[in-house]
Amino acid sequence: MIARLAVGLLLPFLLPSLAAAQDDGDATGLSGEAVDPLGWIGGHEIEFVGEAARDGVDLRSGPDPHYKVVRTVPAGAPLVVVDRRGTHLGVLVPSGYNAFVHGRYVDVDELGVGRVTTSRVNVRSVPSSREDYPIGQLDAGTELWVWGGAEGNEQWLEVTAPTDLPLWVDAGDVADAGSFDDPAVLERIAAALAERRRAFDERNAEAAAAAAARREAESARARRLERIAALRGEIEAERSRGADADYASLREEIGRLESSGDEATDGASVKEALATAMSRIELYELERDRAVESRALLARIEEEKRRLAEERAALLTALEQVDTTPEVRVGTDGAWSGFVRFRSFPGDAAIKAYALESGTEVAAWITSPDGRYRLRDFAGRSMRVHGRIVAQEGARPVVEVTRLEQLR
Repeated sequence: MIARLAVGLLLPFLLPSLAAAQDDGDATGLSGEAVDPLGWIGGHEIEFVGEAARDGVDLRSGPDPHYKVVRTVPAGAPLVVVDRRGTHLGVLVPSGYNAFVHGRYVDVDELGVGRVTTSRVNVRSVPSSREDYPIGQLDAGTELWVWGGAEGNEQWLEVTAPTDLPLWVDAGDVADAGSFDDPAVLERIAAALAERRRAFDERNAEAAAAAAARREAESARARRLERIAALRGEIEAERSRGADADYASLREEIGRLESSGDEATDGASVKEALATAMSRIELYELERDRAVESRALLARIEEEKRRLAEERAALLTALEQVDTTPEVRVGTDGAWSGFVRFRSFPGDAAIKAYALESGTEVAAWITSPDGRYRLRDFAGRSMRVHGRIVAQEGARPVVEVTRLEQLR
């Protein structure tokens, strides 16, 4: 108890470098809260302060040579003896040592400070629950300096063990370092603790820089994703122009984004977004090219329709100018077919003629002046008339019948 009191009186003056920050002279812990300067020894009673008697002293996870070696220290390394079992001493190691805790039971922030989430969590010498006995156990809320996942087994975390978890050493390897009344002894302990803190502060600075770099990378990635999203909107807007769409500038910008990016920073999300945007451009370019081809084809069709319409109009005009009146030659013989109808002959009243109709038109006027045929007897019948043209009435011939044939 006297030794503990002596340490309590002297440590506040010897450990200014242990604190992450100081406020009115009070030391602070991992979370910045004020702590007892003797907090590093926990509830242990100090038997004496020793030191490694030689180089290469093995500190083990238990009081027997069969336990695994956790750390090897050089000659003169301070060791605070808090327990004794047979020929082995339980020692606190001011310079610290690393051990392993299962990641399931620790929440770790981005700076590498972990907080134990449940009680009675084992601290082990190796990242396994089968190869060695636990060094000790941690309570819920205990803060740890976390160095990362264990090599080969990321489920386990490598941590700096709390200073109040003792390791075990052969008593013959520990020499008496002096009295607690000697400031030099306490200064050596303070220096070891400070070195332990400096090592983690360096690592902590690296973690802070890495976290800042991650945040910047995430911000850059978010900005690039936002720009890609805007690009996709521009691509859709350009698509609405149909055959007039021009994606060249958008292609160029995607190319710039691809060339200016960093795979580690961008991650898969940016790469996939750029690939999707480029795929859309390629698809819409095909769509546009088809629209251009369709527009050209429609233009050719319209041109052909216009040409045909012009040709048709010209042909109709030409047909209208053609004299379709059949040529009538008086004195020639021929044959005409149609229905015999009585109509008033528009010409010479002396000529007694019947109309030979084809459809609704008069094909010829027929007459039988010699009385060979009484044409009225054939009125309404379909006849084929043979005869000679003796005159012309308008465009129709006047035929003198020489023979009649009744058709169906």
